[in-house]
Formats: sequence, structure tokens, C-alpha cells
Amino acid sequence: MVLPQQLIFNHPDHIPTHFGALKIIGTAGETIRQYRDIHATIPRDNCNNQGNVAIPSKTPVLSFSNQVKNIYQSNNFAQIKQLENMVNNDLTPVYDNISLYPNSAWVKVENNSGVQYYMSWSQNGAVYSYTQPIVPSFNMSGIIDGNAKYVATTQFGIYSNSTNIIGTHSISLGLPQIAVRSSVALAVAQTFGSFVRGGLGFNASQFALRLNENASKVGLGTYFKVPKYAVGQLVESLTFTIVFVGLRALYAPEGRTRVAVFNWDNISHWQFTLQKLNGTHYPGLTDPTLLAVDTQKLSKVIPPVFNQFGDHNITASVPYTVFVYQKDPESENSSFAIQALRSNVSHGFTYAFDRSKGKAGQYIEGTVQLPSKFLSSVGTKWQSSPLTVAASTGDNVPISVTLDSSDATAPGQLLNVNIHINKATVKSCY
Repeated sequence: MVLPQQLIFNHPDHIPTHFGALKIIGTAGETIRQYRDIHATIPRDNCNNQGNVAIPSKTPVLSFSNQVKNIYQSNNFAQIKQLENMVNNDLTPVYDNISLYPNSAWVKVENNSGVQYYMSWSQNGAVYSYTQPIVPSFNMSGIIDGNAKYVATTQFGIYSNSTNIIGTHSISLGLPQIAVRSSVALAVAQTFGSFVRGGLGFNASQFALRLNENASKVGLGTYFKVPKYAVGQLVESLTFTIVFVGLRALYAPEGRTRVAVFNWDNISHWQFTLQKLNGTHYPGLTDPTLLAVDTQKLSKVIPPVFNQFGDHNITASVPYTVFVYQKDPESENSSFAIQALRSNVSHGFTYAFDRSKGKAGQYIEGTVQLPSKFLSSVGTKWQSSPLTVAASTGDNVPISVTLDSSDATAPGQLLNVNIHINKATVKSCY
């Protein structure tokens, strides 16, 4: 008889080898007071009563082996589901521990270079929060905060041992005075960690409230707000944090549709600007029409917390954007359309999806159109078979979209849509 594995959290012997040799400093609960004492000695600008901004600065990126890359690029949904289940099994206990015991689950560690950050782990995977060197605000482009003298950018990451997949995204905080790097990492860790157990019923306005509470605990001496233009990006980062590990969050009695965007374009960012919803809910946004998500261009990402000289078998990365839609239980029909533009040009595509009357269909054109007009103009052009539709933009970037199934009859069914940008040879294995 094989006994179930007994999980042990934050044991020194279970630190994933990718992270290298780490020294354990103490738990969050043991270090919070130290941060407050240190920050109390730093001169403050008492005239700064406008607060500072918190802006998601790097969209989610998945890093993995070539084998995993091939699974995603071939739209092998059966194997994708296996990977997701493995990630879920590896990290859900860690997520639960973070949610229930935030002051003991997060542990401050120090690498061989003396850099400190926060982690929570088991023998199966790890979650971490790492703040880059804090820089003067004039050194940072794209961060609009007239009240900030410094900017602290923190990477929040998850690592699955059984799949060797790592997912990362980053947020930048304006600061009125210098701060201890690891204190910012802790505030960000406990803020994102507070959302993982609540699922997709969140509102984006809750993020600033929770961040301010955690920043106050470590004595950062300011309060944060998320500018309106950055709210869509924040919702996407929260959605990724919740659903990439927490598969249970994807279940809804009415049924949900998950749209995963893989950007294989190594030249351009892609901006998902507007959407139109009919009989459909989208989490987090007060105005759900304003997606405002910028997906970064393709580049390889090795997390800074990894041992840079180790053999990670991390050979590929891809910017990964995820949107989750839920059918309105009071509506017979459910559909949506999204608009995407390639950065610095007027080219892009518009995509529509429908899951009404138990059958899913989709439609795409390689031009940028208003989602509201596009959705109303589809008419009888919905395609349910084959499961892949494709288009090319005006500047010849190939776009392909693949459904895992057109059958939407089962209660609570999750349908998956994979959008690949600039991957010309993508095929469906169905």
C-alpha cells in the first residue's frame, strides 16, 4: 500500500534546487516589526499627501521546457489539462497555507549574494515575491507618479516542481522615500496571497485597500492607488494568480470560458483594449468594456531568484494573458468580442465567441474593429467545426484560435480557447 505524501511547509531541505542555496531568516510575523522600526528612522516628506501609484509593469510570462512549449503550441488540450492538474496539485496546498497563515507561511530567505526576499514552499513547489533594486523614479520609463522619488518593482512568481513550469508577473510601486527591498516584497506577497482563496469574485478596488494595509504593517509611509488606465492590467494579473494554480476557481454552475493568449511575437507588444459582453460576466472591472491589457513581446525569462548558473531546463518562455468569462444565469445567450492591436501600429484582429443554446462557436477577422459592432455583425458566420479559426493581420502576423470543444451542454462546463499570435504552424489535435 502506498501512503499519501505528508506535506511539510517551508522545510530547508525542500527548497527547490533551481533557487540555489538559501539561508532562512525568519517568518513574516517575525520580521514585520523590524521593518517598521527601520522605516521609522528614514526622513519622510510630510508634504506627500497624494499617495503613490501601484502599476502592474510586467504581464504574466510562462517559462518551461521545450517539451511543454510543444504541448501548448500544438493545442494538445488533453496534455495541457494534465499539466494544469499537476501544477494545481503541486501548489494548491502552498496557496492554502499562504491564505490561512500569511504571517507564518511567508518566510524571508537570503541568497548567496545577500539578497533577501520572501518564499513559501513545500516539496512540490514554491511561491515567491522578489523586489528588484529600488531605483530613483527618474530612471524608470512608463511609471507616471509625480509624488514618487523611488520606484520598487516586485516580481511575484510560482514554480511547479513536477512540471518545471514557472509563472511570473511584476508590479511597480512609487515610493516617497527609500525602503528596505524585502519589506516591499512582503507587502506585495501578502496582498496577492490574500486573493488566491477568494476566487474570481473579486473587485479590483480591493487590491489597493489590501496593499495599503500590508504596506502600513511594514511602515512604508505612504498609501497606494491604482490609476484607472492600469486597472485592466491589474485584473489580468490577479486572474492569472488565482486560476493558473487554483483550478477550483474556474468552476461556476453556469459555465465559464477561459481565453488564453500566447504571444510568440518577439517584435511587438499586443494591446487588448476593448471588449463587448452579451449575457456574460467578466471579473473585477467596474466597466467591463475597458480591458486595457498590454501583453509584452516574446523574450526568454529566467527569474532573478533562480541560481543563474544552474541547469534549470527552462528553455522557452511566452507572455501569457488569460481572460475568464462567465455566462449570465439569467440570460439564454452568452457571447463576447475582444479587440487586439499590435503596439505602435494600427493593425490587429477582432475575435468573437458564443456559447448559446449548448453549442460554442467562434469567429475572427484580421482587422481592428469595435467589438460591439463586430459582435452584432457575425450573424450566421459562427464556426463550431473545425475547432480552429485563423486570420492574418494587415501586416501579415498570423493569428490562430482553437477551441477544446464546441459542446457547451454540460452544467458548469469550462470551455478553453487558445489564441496564438505569430505562430503560423499551430494546429488543432482534434
